[in-house]
Amino acid sequence: MDGGGIRGLVLARILDFLWRKNNRRSLAELFDWVAGTSTGGILAIAIVLGFQPPQIIGTYLQLKDKVFRGAKPHSTIKLKEAMKSVFKNVNLGSTTHPRYQHLN
Repeated sequence: MDGGGIRGLVLARILDFLWRKNNRRSLAELFDWVAGTSTGGILAIAIVLGFQPPQIIGTYLQLKDKVFRGAKPHSTIKLKEAMKSVFKNVNLGSTTHPRYQHLN
């Protein structure tokens, strides 16, 4: 998934469409591999952590007000604070999907 600040909301809406078309099955179950840059990375983390589109869209609406305001570049400090409030203290090692636990 690509970056683009608040434009990630468009991708979140596309994910919502896919989610609904697949009987609201977990997004993490719909994809074998998830990766992203910039705002796409935020989406990727949310998917792997089990967030569903309504939560993801809500997160983006919060980010719009807290981070993606005013002139670019946006504040990395505000982004870091917002990410901690949403994702807590998640690290890369804690994002393994149960489907792949046997690979560890």
